[in-house]
Amino acid sequence: MIKLIAFDAGWVLFRPKNWELLHEKGFTDDEGYWLFREGLGRTSDWIRYQLKQGKTSRQIIKILQQYYPEYSDLLVRIRPYLRRLIEEDLVSNIQLGYRLQEAGYQVEIWSDNGLGGPQRGVDYQDSEIGLIPKFGPDHPLYKKYPTVHTELKVRSFYSNDLCVLKKDSEFFKKVLRAHPKIKPSEMIFIEDRPKNIISAQSVGIECIQFVMSGIKWNRERVAGVPVAHTTEELKQRLRLKGVSLLDSSTSKLLYNYAPKEVDVLKTGLWAPALASRDALAHYFGRAKTKTKKGVLAYLETIFPGRTRAISFLTSPMTKKCCFYDDFKKDRILYGVDFDKLQKAGLIEAIYRVERKPCKKIAADQILWDERLPWEKVGKGLFFTKIPHYMVVLKDGFVPPEFITRCR
Repeated sequence: MIKLIAFDAGWVLFRPKNWELLHEKGFTDDEGYWLFREGLGRTSDWIRYQLKQGKTSRQIIKILQQYYPEYSDLLVRIRPYLRRLIEEDLVSNIQLGYRLQEAGYQVEIWSDNGLGGPQRGVDYQDSEIGLIPKFGPDHPLYKKYPTVHTELKVRSFYSNDLCVLKKDSEFFKKVLRAHPKIKPSEMIFIEDRPKNIISAQSVGIECIQFVMSGIKWNRERVAGVPVAHTTEELKQRLRLKGVSLLDSSTSKLLYNYAPKEVDVLKTGLWAPALASRDALAHYFGRAKTKTKKGVLAYLETIFPGRTRAISFLTSPMTKKCCFYDDFKKDRILYGVDFDKLQKAGLIEAIYRVERKPCKKIAADQILWDERLPWEKVGKGLFFTKIPHYMVVLKDGFVPPEFITRCR
């Protein structure tokens, strides 16, 4: 059971949503980094306040130029886009931190930056989120133009306090020693840099890679580590790891157990129409034939499109199922985002399989909260006892981009 969720600070707990906009307008990575880390990142609340008070982008840029004269030309260049850049939340994962705390999880910051100490709570100002000391309450600009603060109380572990960077596993060993009652397997670390993820994994801490396009250190991936590009994707990855969020916008996930020897994240999920003859061997008896053509003809008698259908569950198997250990040893659980699949136009039909014959249903008739009776499953009775859904897919295929590996 997950008890603690830690965020890297810069570009993970707080990050710009409009990085792509700057790339489209011809700004370099270094310019975008300074804007979101300094020019906008540290003044975002103040700029929002001034916009609400009726100040124009030109007036705001002139004030900022007084405090950042060395970036005067850059500030002028962003003036046409200032409102679009600032009206999007620059610290989108802060609200997720609140949600996790409300749900009872311990939330922390593990960062290579920062001004806070490892044994005390840090707040919005001194944990590099929003207005930190350089541009904080003592700054003359802050005093002249009041702003509204939000506080996310967290415990922080910074490399300058632990005297070691996160790329060194000693950083995480020190963090673990500070949590004697929490096992590494009960922690999740959300980080962007691959070398830091590998370091955390070396001591048994699970990770999620939170990445942005355009950032050079975000272009590498760590094998087997789930990736999220947005806050909504991050919520989904957390749910797949067993984290419960007090959030009404829960993603609808369909679950499929695939053999370990198949790299679904590269190949996608295949329906029988795309499978090899050998992969259809378990149908030979029922189809009374050992040819692929004969098996596919038999499957189409079950319901139209059966050869292009893939079987899904609405919740993962529990330990109460007698197959649990076998499935965990031989198969990997994957989640498919139903809403994205539907919006992409890949779903042709849905059948609920509970008893014969299968019943064709509409998308809004899927019972997402249904409790599946895993304890009633006996040897050879998996599909007769557990309600599941056969989803007929365009081309009989779920592309890899719709699939996430679960725990």
